[in-house]
Formats: sequence, C-alpha cells, structure tokens
Amino acid sequence: MINFFLKKEFKKKLLVSYLTINLLYLLIGSYIYFTEKIIAGFHYKEFSIGLKYLFIANIVVFIAIIIKKWRNKDLRKPIYIGIMLCTIFAIISAIFAYDINIALEGCWERYEGLFSVLYYLSIMLLSTFVAEKYKKFIVNIILVCGAIQAIYAICQCFSLFNVKQIFHYRPQWDERIQGNVPVGEIWALGFTNNPNFFGTYMLLVLSYSLGLLVDSKKNYQNIIYSSLIALFMFALLISNSSASAVGLLFVIIYIFIYCLKIKSYNKFIVILSIMLAITCLTVKLGKTTLAKDMLQIGNEATEIAKGNFNENYGTERMYIWKETIKIVPNYLLHGVGIDNFHKAFNGGALILKRPTREILYDKAHNEYLQILVTQGIFALASYLFVYGYVVYKGTKNAFKNNEIYLILPIIGYLVQAFFSISVIEVAPIFYMLLGLCCGEEKDI
Repeated sequence: MINFFLKKEFKKKLLVSYLTINLLYLLIGSYIYFTEKIIAGFHYKEFSIGLKYLFIANIVVFIAIIIKKWRNKDLRKPIYIGIMLCTIFAIISAIFAYDINIALEGCWERYEGLFSVLYYLSIMLLSTFVAEKYKKFIVNIILVCGAIQAIYAICQCFSLFNVKQIFHYRPQWDERIQGNVPVGEIWALGFTNNPNFFGTYMLLVLSYSLGLLVDSKKNYQNIIYSSLIALFMFALLISNSSASAVGLLFVIIYIFIYCLKIKSYNKFIVILSIMLAITCLTVKLGKTTLAKDMLQIGNEATEIAKGNFNENYGTERMYIWKETIKIVPNYLLHGVGIDNFHKAFNGGALILKRPTREILYDKAHNEYLQILVTQGIFALASYLFVYGYVVYKGTKNAFKNNEIYLILPIIGYLVQAFFSISVIEVAPIFYMLLGLCCGEEKDI
C-alpha cells in the first residue's frame, strides 16, 4: 500500500492529502475551540490564527505546483484571473480600511480579516489542481466531517452522551403575568457558533449527498447516499436555519430540471420521499420550526410583492439591508475595509433600537452586500465573476457528462448567502468546493 502511494501518481495524491489535512484542521480545530477540551486556551481567535499559518503553507504548495506547470496554458483559465482580482481588491480594501488592524485580523469574535480571506482564495486555488479521479475522495472526506458534525448536533438536540449544549434564551409572552418571560431552547450547532452556520454546513453536505445519489449506479452507493441524505436532512431541520432551507429549495429545483433532462424520474421520487419522511418525523418530534418559518417567509414575500414593506421581515434583515444600501455610495470604490462593517456607519455600528434593548450588527447578513460595503464594487464584481464562471462550468459539466454532484452545493450556498453571513469555520469548505467544481477535467 505504501509502495503504491509512493510510486504511482505521488504528486497528485500529495495534493489530495494536503487538502485533507486542511479539512481535518477545520473539523478538529472547531471541536477543540467549541468544547474547550484537549488544548487549553485554544479559542475562536486561536482557530483563526491557524488559518493564517495554513495560508502560508498554501502559498508554498502553490509555488511548488507553479514550478511544475509554469509553461502550461491551463494556468490562463478565467478562474485564475478571478482569484487574482479578488486578491488584489482585498489587499486594496485592507490598505484603505477605516481600521487597518481589524481589516488584517478581522473584528472581535469574527476574525474574518484579510488573512482569512486570502486563505479562502488560496484553498480554492489549490483545489482547482485536484485531478478529476480524486475529486470524489475529497468530497467523501467532506461528507465524513459533515456526518460527525451532524451526529454531534443530534446529540445536542436530544441531550445525549453529555455533549456540550448551548441554551438560547428568547422572550415569550406569558398571559398569566401579561409580560415577556425568557424561554430557553437548545441550539443544534455541531462545532459551530450559531445554528445558521451549522445549517449552511449541512446544506453543503446534503447537496453533495443528493447529487451523488442521482449520479450513483450501484446499489450499495444508493444505500450509503440515501442514509446520508436522511442524516443531513434531519440535521438541517433541527438547525432551524431558514436561509439554508431556501438554498435547499433551489437545489431541489435544479435536481428536478436535471432529472427531467436525463429522464431519471425514479431518483427524484426517492429523494423527495426521503426528505418528506424526515421532515414529517422531525416535525412530529417537535425538533424543528422550519415548516412554520417557511410559511412565514412565504407570507412576507407575498406582502413585499404587494408593496407592503416591513423592516421586521426576515428577522430584521430588511432593516439591515435598507440601512446598508444607504451607505454604499460612501464606500463604493474600495469599501470601508474587510470586516469593518461595524465601522461603516459614521465610524460606528448599525444599531436597531427596541423598547427593551439595542441590537448591534457587525455583518450585513447578506454576503454580497457585505463584500460591496467592506471591499467595494470592484471586489464584488470579481467575486460575482468567479461565482458565475463556476456555475457555468459546473452546469456545463453536469449536463454534458451527467455528473451533477459538484455543482449542487455551489447553487445552495450562493442562494443562502443572500440571507446569511460568511464565517471562518464554514467558508473554507465552500471555497474548496468552488475549486473542485471548476478545476481540472484531466490529470495534472
């Protein structure tokens, strides 16, 4: 086995092994900072510092690849131009930032500064060089990591095996005292900091599982991927992440169109059956509010279509977006600075005042608006170019080669990004998926 690894396609397997190490760091590092076990003093900030060192390692690996491929015309692909532009405008944004230190390291409890952004872009860059035959190996590692997170979250939800639980307290009206009382609920988090982040993670791995089931032709693969769909669907439902649910809806629509094209109706029926069964089970157990939340979103969308605008729609996202759009002209060229959103409002944060409290926002709760305000219009155009190119390549590959699994997580993430934020424990996985989706179609 060792001889096989050393003597056959060593360089290709070495890159795959290196990317696997990155994935393991994201999983194990998240577990350590979340549970506060194994390594004392390793918190979210220390986790983000690890990304900085991985970025440096990524550059070394990239240089090694360039030395081998410097005359290869494949290096002139549009995706590399997009990555280069994203990098340039990120650096410019950091240079002209309101607070340069925050732009470099990221704001407190976010740590998504320039070093983190460059890590994202570098991991996408390296992923484009993965040989076609090894892409599924990387995807399977991502699925294993996702399964571990999902199982841990289920244990949190059902209070099993003494896992670490986070209780979230929200006000609820009590008729007896005619006032609000705090009501605690257990958050399903996995190793992330918020149910929405966990929901995004589950959307990525669920989308992969759905695509692999559609693509699979062997019975044992059908059983494995069907089981993973059930697991990840349950985990997504208990996250109660509406943004992820909307992203999943678009993934299902994409699968439906694809199945019509290849006339694979049975697979689509199987997928719908599994998802509906898991949804009914989760609702019956009382472990999700997503069904109710999606109905509310539908009602709010209907009201907006009628011209009835309410700032409270989308858990105050309408208020955040409206106020953010107002300040866009102030930072159009290079933005206020990476992760400087909380400095964009005349040097302060956006604050929503309530009768009993004030809510401070340090993100735009829309990744595209976040990039526009913090990095400027040219940076946003560069990211949109990258996303558009990846979707084009992924869709072309799906319908030409009957291989849909690579594009589905991209579709899901890009849709939920309209309502969510980027975080350092999930975003690196998405950028790796971008690289895999538009990377090598032949061996390097």
